[in-house]
Amino acid sequence: DMANKYWVYKNDTMNSTLYVSPTDYQGFEIIQVTVDTTIQGTWNYTIFVNDTSSNIISDQVNITIIANWRDEWIGEDTQGGSAVTTGELQNAIYHWLEDLPVRDYILSTMDLQDVISLWLSE
Repeated sequence: DMANKYWVYKNDTMNSTLYVSPTDYQGFEIIQVTVDTTIQGTWNYTIFVNDTSSNIISDQVNITIIANWRDEWIGEDTQGGSAVTTGELQNAIYHWLEDLPVRDYILSTMDLQDVISLWLSE
């Protein structure tokens, strides 16, 4: 019996993976689903909910997982480690000025301000 249950598919329903098996719920509950953030790409999650009268409703959301742009200049494997070197700052400014993607991400002014703040703190 699927009454009072919800389930989630990842990537459509024809060629998809059952991401959350049918799970009990009450109509007043908020349904929360933790998504897989380990693999980059755009993923489609579709949730189906069945009430006590066997009415089924669904909704879907596309979620894009990108590499963390901060790892380009701020991180263990970078030239300055957790600090930002002058060369890394110059590179960040160049990417920001030219709207060049950093790991498939376009830096905002606030992102650049974060890099500058870290550079100033050293």
